[in-house]
Amino acid sequence: MKFILNLLKLHKHLKQSVKYILSLLLITIVMSNGGQQNSELSAALSELGFNGRSLANGQKISASEEQEAFIATLFIAEHLHPQQLWNDFHAMGGIHNAEVLIKTIHQCLNQSVKKEGGINLSYLRNHFLLGMDKKDIIDWVVYTTQKAFNRQPGRERNELPDQLALTQRKAMYLQEVRNLGVIERILPQRKVYDATLIMGASRVGVLARIADYKFIVNRHDIQIDGPIYLLAGSRELWAEIDGISPEIYAKLIQVIKENKDIDSIEAVLLNESNDYIINEGKDYMQKLAHDTGIQLKEKTPFIRYTSKETIPIGRYPDRTYASYVCENGKKLTETLMAKNLIETFFPEILFKMIDTTHSEEQARPTTESTIQDFFALLVTSIKSGHLRGKKDIYILMQSNNPYVERQALVAQRTIEEMMEKENLSNINIHIDGVGFSCKQDPSRIQSELAALIVERYKTAIQKKVIVPKRDITDLLFQTRKVVADIPAMPSLTTD
Repeated sequence: MKFILNLLKLHKHLKQSVKYILSLLLITIVMSNGGQQNSELSAALSELGFNGRSLANGQKISASEEQEAFIATLFIAEHLHPQQLWNDFHAMGGIHNAEVLIKTIHQCLNQSVKKEGGINLSYLRNHFLLGMDKKDIIDWVVYTTQKAFNRQPGRERNELPDQLALTQRKAMYLQEVRNLGVIERILPQRKVYDATLIMGASRVGVLARIADYKFIVNRHDIQIDGPIYLLAGSRELWAEIDGISPEIYAKLIQVIKENKDIDSIEAVLLNESNDYIINEGKDYMQKLAHDTGIQLKEKTPFIRYTSKETIPIGRYPDRTYASYVCENGKKLTETLMAKNLIETFFPEILFKMIDTTHSEEQARPTTESTIQDFFALLVTSIKSGHLRGKKDIYILMQSNNPYVERQALVAQRTIEEMMEKENLSNINIHIDGVGFSCKQDPSRIQSELAALIVERYKTAIQKKVIVPKRDITDLLFQTRKVVADIPAMPSLTTD
């Protein structure tokens, strides 16, 4: 009782509510006693899909291990600094007692430091954000990880700047993020499927995914009782992303010819452009234009814009595009490229091409828009084709990590929503995402992890696992408001 009276006297000069005092009292007692009371953080992460998993190598990751690995990635990426959290809370809005929270967060971080060095992740999982509402924690996880997403509409992952904190702690980051399921190869769960989707990508990505599809089907004796769809679209080619380095190209050709496991080669498939890659991309684009009857300007077959120029809709600065004789005519697109790669390297595979266009509001076709185009073909097959009468339909979706789960979630949710509109919700569609292991750098992985969390959030809302507190547009990098007027953070002591 004496402790309580002293605490009330200490804070009587603060014009705060009774809730402020009681919150501070409860948190102080629990933390000072080293209590095991679990904060809402673990429950929030569970609702965002951090519930444990099995890796391709047979390793079992428990829910607590996966949650602690995720907390570690936030720590490594410097999302847990008190000033960052203070800024997040005020930018998000609706966080009660931010002054109390930031002080207890500071105290928790100090107590989580091990004497021998490093961070006690178990302590953070049980005590970090103690006293914060679960809905606020979920929204904060989405909000703060979107800093790593860091992509304006139309920009690609290879155009992201490196995050210094991740680059400096690369080995530590990769060790932790491996437990989140975005690094290791994802294996098929069945032996028989009703169709295959191969997700579109840049030139190197399409080559790698088709090669890996052949390998998976042969290695795991997979039977496909239906079409093989390649989901491409009207994204215009540019040299920086569609050029391939000689080392990677040689390794990919070897994989294709020998039907080898692409994981047997060491290669970063999404690397920064250099002069060789750009020139190789130009050479490929000129050859593709010649083979498809598209005329480029003879003296200036390519154009590269700067940010100060007037840029046509759908094009962006610092990219080398083809310069066409007929600017309003046929263009070099991902679909044309995919057809060319199939004819050149995989003539034995019969593909059905899905050529997705995009509106002026869209920078390019997306996973969702290509799945919507695939859905029209799926419905035809259900009503009058090879899927007629089936109640469970299994689709193998070929991608690669770190994108597999995110793209599978988008596909699953989009198809389920459209099936309901078509009064076909009595039929179950099962999307099984597969693909080779991650061959990206930490900055690209963390950006994709942010995108994955958003898709888990959307799916959890669809399944009514999460009842959102805020509109999702207020959380996402591309749509949220920039809040400049943030009050000064209270002074923090190390007591």
